[in-house]
Amino acid sequence: MGVKGLQYFVEAKCPEACYKVNIQKLAAEYRNETGREPVVVVDGMSCLKRWYTDLEWIYGGQWREYVSLLKRFVSSFRKAGIKLVFFFDGPTPEVKRPLWVQRRVQGGRDIEDIFRAVKKMHAKPTDPKIFQFPVSMGMITRFIIKYECQCETYTSVNECDIEVAEYAVRHECFGILAQDSDYMIFDSAPYYLSSQFLNIESLETTNYDREAFAWHLGLNVDQLPLLASLIGNDVVNSQDLVLFHRRICKDAKFVGKPRAEHIVPKRIYGVLFSVPPEPVVDKKNGKNKEMHSADPNRKRIRVAEWCVYKTCVLDEADYVDVLPPPEKSKSMEVLWLDESEEVGQWRWKTFCICLTPKHDGKSKPVLHDWEVNAFVAQAVSPIANNFQTLHVLKLERVDARPIHMATIFMRGVSNVLFLLGVCNYPVPLQEVLPHGYFDGKLFHHYYMKSKLGAKISTLCENKEEVMELFYKLKNAI
Repeated sequence: MGVKGLQYFVEAKCPEACYKVNIQKLAAEYRNETGREPVVVVDGMSCLKRWYTDLEWIYGGQWREYVSLLKRFVSSFRKAGIKLVFFFDGPTPEVKRPLWVQRRVQGGRDIEDIFRAVKKMHAKPTDPKIFQFPVSMGMITRFIIKYECQCETYTSVNECDIEVAEYAVRHECFGILAQDSDYMIFDSAPYYLSSQFLNIESLETTNYDREAFAWHLGLNVDQLPLLASLIGNDVVNSQDLVLFHRRICKDAKFVGKPRAEHIVPKRIYGVLFSVPPEPVVDKKNGKNKEMHSADPNRKRIRVAEWCVYKTCVLDEADYVDVLPPPEKSKSMEVLWLDESEEVGQWRWKTFCICLTPKHDGKSKPVLHDWEVNAFVAQAVSPIANNFQTLHVLKLERVDARPIHMATIFMRGVSNVLFLLGVCNYPVPLQEVLPHGYFDGKLFHHYYMKSKLGAKISTLCENKEEVMELFYKLKNAI
C-alpha cells in the first residue's frame, strides 16, 4: 500500500514529522525504559539499493564485496546491542499484478537503453537515474543474511510490509528499518527509520513520525489507512481516482448515491458455495487450457507462469506443461520427510535429472573456449577474496556480451537454488551461493583479457597453484 509521493511530501512539507535521530541512543533509552533487548525489523527488499549503492551493478553482481558490506552492516547494529530481524517479499499478490507488469515493462525498456548505451559508448551509463539490480538480488540477499550473517530471516507469504508491521506489533519491536511509505500508514513500531539516509558508521538516520504527520494534516493516526486508500496506492490505483479527486477538489460536499444494481463477482459465489472455477480458455485458439489427458480420470497439469521476455506482452500467464518424473523416482513427500541414506542419494539423482540440459548434439557451441576460460579464471582468481583490490579494479572498456553472459549465468544460479529447495537440498545451500565462485566485475576483467588473446598463465596471475586449479575446474566443465 505504498502511497505515491507521500515520502516526498513528508520530507518537503512536514519537517516536524521527518527528523534526524541516532539509533544507538534511541535503543539505549528503550533498553533502560523497558529492560528489553531492542529489536529492529528490517524490510529487506526496500533496503537493497542502500546496501548495493556503492558497488558496480552493471557487471552482474559483485557478490564477494556485497557479502562483506552486509556483514559490516549487521556488525554495526550488533555492537550497539540491537538485534536485527529481516523480512523479504514472497510472490506478488494477484491484486498487485498490474503494477508488477507495469514495472517489468518499464524495466525492460530501461535494460534496452542500458545495452544501447554500452554498445555505443563501451562504457557504463553515466545517468544516475539508470540503475538495475543484479539478477535475483532479493533471493540471494536473504540467503546471505541468513547463512553468512547468522540473522533471523523470514520470507513473507506475499509482500512483506504487512508481515513486518504485524511482527513489530506482536513482538513489541523497537523500530522498523525500511524505505517504504507503507510504514507511515501502519500502526506498528515506535520508530520508522530510513534505510536510505542511514549512516552505517554512526547509526544516524531519519525517523518518520506518523503521529506528527497525522497532526500536520489534522487527522487522527487511525485515519491514515483511509487517507492512503483515498489518495491511491499499490492496490487502489491513483489513476482510477482521478475523477474522484477532481470532484472533491471542486466541491467538498459528499453525497452518497445508492446504485440500482450491485454486481457481485462470480468468484465470490464460487468461494462461498464451493463451485469449481471456470476452465481457463486459450484466447488464441479457444481451447480449454486444462484439457484431459489420455487417462479420463486425470487432468492435464499445467503451471501458470508470469515471465518477462521479448515477445511477451504480459496480458496473461504462459501455461507450461508439467513433465512426469522418471520411473521409480521418489515422491516429494519422501524426498522431504525421509532422512534415510537411500533417499539422500535419490535427492541428488532427482536434482541431476532436473538439471541435465537437453541439447541437440548438432547445435553449435554457445560459448567460445576463451569465454569459458574467463569464467574459470574469475572463479579461481587469487584476487577474488581481496576486497580492496576488487574495489579499486578499473575496467577501461565495457562490452555488452559479457554483461549478457553474466546475467544468463546468474539466472542459471537462481534456478539451481530453487531446484535445490525442491529436492530438499542434496547440496547445502550455503555452498551454492554465488559469492563462492562468481564476481561480475572480475569476470568482465578476465573476459576482456581473454578476448585479447591472453594466455592461461596470464589469466592465472602467473601462479602455478592457480593454474593447476584452473585446469581441474575446466576439465570438470
